[in-house]
Amino acid sequence: MAFLDWLKPVPGWNAETAREFVQAHSPWEYIILDVRELHEYQESHVPGAIHVPLGILGDCLEGLDRSTTVLVCCSIGGRSTSATAMLRKAGFEKAFNLEGGFRSWKGLKTSFIKGMTSSVLRGAQSLEKLLALAWIVEDGTREFYRTLSNATPDGFARWAFQELEQDEVRHQRVVEDLFRTLLLQAPPAGFPYACLTHWNPEAMEGSLNLSEAVREASGKPLDESIKLAVAVETNALDLHLLMERKASEPEVRTMFRTLAGMEQRHIEKALALKNAAQDKS
Repeated sequence: MAFLDWLKPVPGWNAETAREFVQAHSPWEYIILDVRELHEYQESHVPGAIHVPLGILGDCLEGLDRSTTVLVCCSIGGRSTSATAMLRKAGFEKAFNLEGGFRSWKGLKTSFIKGMTSSVLRGAQSLEKLLALAWIVEDGTREFYRTLSNATPDGFARWAFQELEQDEVRHQRVVEDLFRTLLLQAPPAGFPYACLTHWNPEAMEGSLNLSEAVREASGKPLDESIKLAVAVETNALDLHLLMERKASEPEVRTMFRTLAGMEQRHIEKALALKNAAQDKS
């Protein structure tokens, strides 16, 4: 690309326009392309954002869908301007620069939580094991909310955590339904444990262990505890979106799309509870 091409203005959206677009569309209708360096991306990013550093973007264009809307972001908008120009030059007619970069983003963001590990879902070797592990992860998160509910003397806080706990129970039923739909058979007796030779009994969403999450939330005001819950659910949403994009089997993609949809709705409820807790205080 000629040097002067980098200096030409590129189509862009401000943070509010980008947020409205994301809220109005399914995650499968667009791509968020993060062109920052790896350490920046790992610190925090938009859930589901594909990470391709600017320095290697030119070698990775064939892996991107030219017909899809692509929202390009970096830290403050400089690198993403260059990346958007490159994409436009390569035929990505619906590539847009996020003006102001990630710092201006007004939507959900992933976050590092103390005690995070690699997700247990990444190690599954079959759809059966994936579904079993997904159930276990939902159960760990259910136990997290149950523990917080039992520990608080505040009636509103207890109700809020019970609401979140019941959502996890519903998520487990959805996983069981996915087993029937995708594998064309009922879950075996002893599901999910009968499907696995080993598992982490403390695994929960957000790549956390139950004891670490409870310790992190203990003693905090309700709005801070729910803020942690939102972070846990947002990290889970990010994992499901990214694993859906990487999956080659249609059944696995269906599973992760379903899980991602559940997480999005759960985050919306958690945010509403967080706002209610702040109003109450």
